[in-house]
Amino acid sequence: MSDSNILKKYYDITFPGSYSGIRVFKKALKSELNLDVSYKRVRNILKSSQTYQTSFFKRKKFPRRRILCSGSFIEAEADVGSIVFKKKLKHFLCIVDIFSKKLYCTSLKSTKISATKSALLKLFPKNTKIPFSVLRTDLGGNFLGIHQFCI
Repeated sequence: MSDSNILKKYYDITFPGSYSGIRVFKKALKSELNLDVSYKRVRNILKSSQTYQTSFFKRKKFPRRRILCSGSFIEAEADVGSIVFKKKLKHFLCIVDIFSKKLYCTSLKSTKISATKSALLKLFPKNTKIPFSVLRTDLGGNFLGIHQFCI
């Protein structure tokens, strides 16, 4: 079967694999027409198609900061979030342990420093200090002075 005929099958909406990806279209060619076409050939045929080229989304790799951690309860990241629940604004504190990716979450009465501090003490009641040696925050107003409670 010629390339133009394969491309016509790609545009035929009655054909099961039309307007799909390369693998699905190749599988439909095999099952419906008993036509064994290589993946590379199907890709080259579809690359020449304007419709197939415009359906791609550009994937962007964002630079990620690499964080190395030697164990649990050493480094953590914390932030305060808000959510609308029953037409009222509710606040919560989330702390993520970097090593184990364990999430600690509790509700807040407000976003003031005193509420954040009492929530931290509620999360970690065993001792008066937060068990993390490094606590990364966004340095918002609700975290001012909290870092003195870290080990």
